[in-house]
Amino acid sequence: MGNGITKYGMNDLKKIFIIIFIPVVLFISIFLYCDLVPVNVMEARNFITAREMAAGGSWLLPTMNGELRIAKPPLPTWITAAFMLWAGSDANLVANRIPAGMSALLLALFTYLLVRRITGDSALALLSMLVLSTSYLFMLSARKNAWDIFSITFMTGAVWTLAEAIMRTKGRPLFLVLFSVLMACAFYSKGPVPFWVMLVPFLISYALAFGLKDLRESRWGLLWAFLLCAVLSAAWPFYVYLNTPHAAVAVASKESTGWFTNHTEPLWYYLLHFQEIVGIWVFFLLYGLAAACIKKDWRPQEKFFVFWFILSIVSITVFPEKKLRYLLPAVVPAAVVSAVSTGYLQKESGHARKIVYGIFCVVTGAAYFAAAGTLAWFSQGRLLLLLGVPMLAYTGAVLIYLYTKNRMDQTPLIAMAGLCLCLVFLTPVFTSHLGQDEARPFLHLRDETQYRGKDFFSLGDLPPEIIWASGRTIRSLNEQQLMTLTDTGTTFVLMTDKARSEHPEKLRLLETIGTQRTTYYIFQINPGT
Repeated sequence: MGNGITKYGMNDLKKIFIIIFIPVVLFISIFLYCDLVPVNVMEARNFITAREMAAGGSWLLPTMNGELRIAKPPLPTWITAAFMLWAGSDANLVANRIPAGMSALLLALFTYLLVRRITGDSALALLSMLVLSTSYLFMLSARKNAWDIFSITFMTGAVWTLAEAIMRTKGRPLFLVLFSVLMACAFYSKGPVPFWVMLVPFLISYALAFGLKDLRESRWGLLWAFLLCAVLSAAWPFYVYLNTPHAAVAVASKESTGWFTNHTEPLWYYLLHFQEIVGIWVFFLLYGLAAACIKKDWRPQEKFFVFWFILSIVSITVFPEKKLRYLLPAVVPAAVVSAVSTGYLQKESGHARKIVYGIFCVVTGAAYFAAAGTLAWFSQGRLLLLLGVPMLAYTGAVLIYLYTKNRMDQTPLIAMAGLCLCLVFLTPVFTSHLGQDEARPFLHLRDETQYRGKDFFSLGDLPPEIIWASGRTIRSLNEQQLMTLTDTGTTFVLMTDKARSEHPEKLRLLETIGTQRTTYYIFQINPGT
């Protein structure tokens, strides 16, 4: 029969490896343990709005906790509400986060198609997709059903169809229509932001790398595509303005002002967080940014992604408001630059190869050893988790060993495998030691008999995570409104972060719930007693 290599051939083995390895990496990096990550404020706002849609509220004039919510475009919420209807509940975190995971999966696919179109290199496209899917910000965003992952996915799809439309000779009209639709979907995910942080840098980078010839020849098709996008994108804002003109103007003013007044950071803020973009691949990213400017063997197709990354960072830097999740538009070009760097360094034999691969293998290998030690310490004797200890230690040892033998060809794939092992074995450990989920302690309020059929109110504003977890609308009151409501003689439930002792004959403490932020008291108010 012969051995496996003789029977199948090396090319067949590579195909089998690709067929198995890539889906496993994508599943682990996107979907595995997606319900263990705590719900944050952005997700909670999306879940509340989607819940109210699914419960019979307006899909065109969304509400959040009973109040008009038009600050964010509705497409991610529409998709989330559809999945809530499918799951039959808004409390199923797996179902709630499937839309974000599917969006991340599409982002990986669009990245592959874009790199293959720009460079003509399918192997580089596959490696870029794998680097992207094992990048820190990508993996985090895939597990958070917020607006960013949707907007960046649709705009990445848009720039891929744009590249197809201007670089191919046949089928241009179809790709121009897809370009318009995907741009509109990006707009319905986060307004004009993805146009500024992705599309504009893409167009400028394309002109820098390839000149204006392709763009000039496609100018009329692009004009019609942008006009179609404008018509599609204007439909919902126009509907909102017709129905709530004053609210629409106020929200638009507040959102635009927030770019310059909220969460302001210095200009160099993002330069200190490149590791947040690509994680373990940051050493290759930094090399690629330098080498593309110094070395002459980088092709225009590869320099294009360097230009795109730099201009993406510039475009998000110009606004004073800065958050780490705003770096997500830079993940796609950063992953490609990192993938290109691994290939160039494998072909080199000088100091750059030794230094970059040396830092990568030693630091990543040491990190896997540390992960093995952490797992051994916190596994508390759980056999399944203990299985990961030798696997992680072995992966770290292999990375360092291959570097010492100057055999770095497979180290990127081994590092990806090690990262997947970390996600498989360490995620349950970390989530149990990261502190309490702010939302989880309130989930039981949905099902407790003593709360059914009662109106809920809060003294002051509650965090959105608690409102989502409670499964109901919780109106905010001030002290005067509370007194007025009490005078009506209606029995209701009051949630507050302050203990109350006045009128004990009317107050009955039902329970207290402590979180890392504060302790909440839940009272039943019986005015008639």
